[in-house]
Amino acid sequence: MLSLLRSIHKRPISLIPGSLLKDIFHTTETSRTRPIDDESISEFISRRFGDGIGEELISGMVHGIYAGDYKTLSVRSSLFKSVWELERKYGGVLNGLRASQKKRAPIDTNHEEETLRKSLNDHSLQDLVDCSVWGLKGGLETLVTSLRDWLEKKPNVILKSSESIESVMPSPDGPSTVTSSLGVYGQIDHLISALPPQVLHSCLGPTLQSRLEVLTTNPSVTVGVVNLAYRSPRRLNPIPPAFGYLIPASIGRELNPHRVLGVVFDSDMMPGVEEEIGGEELTKLTVMMGGHYYSKQPDSIPTNDELIKQACQTIKDQLGIAQEPFFAQAQIQKDCIPQYLVGHHRRMSELHHQLAPFNLSLVGSGYSGVGLNDVVKSARDNVINLIKNGRSTGLEDFDIST
Repeated sequence: MLSLLRSIHKRPISLIPGSLLKDIFHTTETSRTRPIDDESISEFISRRFGDGIGEELISGMVHGIYAGDYKTLSVRSSLFKSVWELERKYGGVLNGLRASQKKRAPIDTNHEEETLRKSLNDHSLQDLVDCSVWGLKGGLETLVTSLRDWLEKKPNVILKSSESIESVMPSPDGPSTVTSSLGVYGQIDHLISALPPQVLHSCLGPTLQSRLEVLTTNPSVTVGVVNLAYRSPRRLNPIPPAFGYLIPASIGRELNPHRVLGVVFDSDMMPGVEEEIGGEELTKLTVMMGGHYYSKQPDSIPTNDELIKQACQTIKDQLGIAQEPFFAQAQIQKDCIPQYLVGHHRRMSELHHQLAPFNLSLVGSGYSGVGLNDVVKSARDNVINLIKNGRSTGLEDFDIST
């Protein structure tokens, strides 16, 4: 991995510079002088650990997860929430870690978790405990197609495909109505919207649009994704056995001209998932590009052909691989990852109370997390709330009044 990092930076560097280690272990553990409702990831990291950690390390993590700018994203609504909460509760991160270790209690497995455990055999359960990422043979679309096939067999389910939603009219005191490109659906007892927040807002009537303006606050970023496959032995040199690498904000345009966010070594990350074609082993890479960089220059988003050229050039410059790929495919994923700006938690709490009178629930990546795991869990929690209480906004976890 050291040689890989050297090739990216064009100069010898240590895996974790000593200055960063100093920042990590010499945090400023003074109590807050005032309560902070939220702040950017950058502000939190800089205040607690110094600027170097943010620029050299954290910004790269944010690139890999959110394709976003760590200077604008909410720390309270990010993967750093638990660390932020420690400081909020105990006045400092290290103080919080010490206190939480002392107070740690046995894990209380709830009924839903126990049901899930029983549905998995011991081997599958152990695999899940030890894994950090997961995939499916045939790609994640296998999950969607399997759900569709299962639903189509249910006599009380009707799937309407190839219809675009034109208007959504939730009602506080009666059935709701949805208008699609092919017709009007009325007498709806409860609506669950998985539309992106800004799309949902555009489908509402003028009164609700004004009332629910918060739906338009968070932007989304566009990401260029390039999949490359090389004919090779198990691993094409000089690719090390690793997840891949992420490029932090500290790497300027002179070393990263195509605004690559990171490269995933698919062959190592998920061995056995479509690893061979016709018995031939392949080395597969995924190059992620753009994100918040594209947002700053929306007119300069490359075409698919340009993306492939840029990705291949990046792989050549950063990994020293000049070999032409056996397979290359590019896709612009437009507005694919919502960006939770500072104040997201409070805005969602306000939205929860605004939606309370209506028969409308919100699910999807625009609210409670951008990952697939987040989306599945929030949708499941929403349905459980509906069954138990007869009403749900999908935003109960944000309620700061309780």
